[in-house]
Amino acid sequence: EFCFAFGESQTIVVSGIKAENGQTLSSTGLTLWKAAPMLCRYLMHSGGLEGKSVLELGAGLGLCGIVAGKCCFASRVVLTDGDTDTLKQLRQNVQINDASSSTSVQQLRWGHEHDIRRLGGTFDIVMGSDIIYVESILEPLFDTVVALMKEQFLLAFTRRNVSIDLVLACAKRHGLKWILHQEEDSHEGIYVFTKAEEVE
Repeated sequence: EFCFAFGESQTIVVSGIKAENGQTLSSTGLTLWKAAPMLCRYLMHSGGLEGKSVLELGAGLGLCGIVAGKCCFASRVVLTDGDTDTLKQLRQNVQINDASSSTSVQQLRWGHEHDIRRLGGTFDIVMGSDIIYVESILEPLFDTVVALMKEQFLLAFTRRNVSIDLVLACAKRHGLKWILHQEEDSHEGIYVFTKAEEVE
């Protein structure tokens, strides 16, 4: 179990597997990675989610989406993942935190038209944390983002196996611009993507 306190009165608990060094997990979504708490801090401090619709990609254990609904007062939150084992754990974590009034869980495989259509339209905010781990997912990821995002795509990025240069080149090909909110002096942090023609 992972337990996080937000403000004085909100505590979010998510259940999953602790990723020890060298441990092989059946799914990367069954643990909590470094970027999830980073994205939660950003959501709490930046404001701006109240009354918004939010879609989380590769939600894993659901921490960020649950925070968006319970602590940041998003009007509608849909947590998605492509892995069926992860979806089962994700649904349990939504129930544990009594978040089901504004939060739902659905399968979304990036780039799959049927999954994208099933979500029923666009979302004000699309977000994801530690979701880029191989280069081959970049095109379907950004295809999905562009299809579903109205205002912003928030990406909490920590270096894994894919350089940020490849990520940003793909975003640019999809007509997106970005601002980086850095964690210390690195390429890690929260990338806020918007459609190029809408950037001020």
